[in-house]
Amino acid sequence: MTRTDLAPVVGRWRTEGHVLGDDPVPVTGSDVYEPGPGGHVLVHSVDVLVGGTPVRALEIIGEREGDATLARSYDDTGDVTLMRLRIDDDGVWHFTGGGEVARAAQSDPDVPTAAVRSTLRIAPDGRSMTALWERAEDGVTWQPWMDVRFTREDEASSGYPTVMDPESTPSNDLDGPQRTAPPLPDDPRVPRPEDAEPTRSKELGGAAPAVGPESAEQPETD
Repeated sequence: MTRTDLAPVVGRWRTEGHVLGDDPVPVTGSDVYEPGPGGHVLVHSVDVLVGGTPVRALEIIGEREGDATLARSYDDTGDVTLMRLRIDDDGVWHFTGGGEVARAAQSDPDVPTAAVRSTLRIAPDGRSMTALWERAEDGVTWQPWMDVRFTREDEASSGYPTVMDPESTPSNDLDGPQRTAPPLPDDPRVPRPEDAEPTRSKELGGAAPAVGPESAEQPETD
């Protein structure tokens, strides 16, 4: 799999769906996919509500393992989970993982989950995606688990950038000629030291140091 295969999901998405069951649990929030450093991996940020429970996670997609790509996720409860991704010839994404994946969506802790899988389909115009999650109590018999729809909130990516656009950042060439700002004009509202008048200090009983130019000596007093 090449980096360009990851490009269709790059961007910001509005997330809506349900955990399926007799009493469906709503899933709402956002998912953001961004290229990582050098464009070799995807950085996937998850910020959703499953029912009333906030779920936040950071997923890194891109590490290779044979013909699969690893998707490693770190969530706000401290769990680290791993899924394997394969993209077929039709551009459909297939994720598989163990029963520890997405614990917040496993509403019944008494029902064991041995494995999960997800099928992500991207619309031809790149404006929406759908994901069907399934779970298996025995690792073999699959049943629908979550149904999620993603709607793009930005422009579809036309490519997968590998380097930062140099035109987007200011030059920091310290070896080249440096420009300095021109001097500011005099502001008549700001007093200048040479215009200051000598003052007398009542506390010291004598003349305070003059800020301005030297003035004539003061006559001595008895």
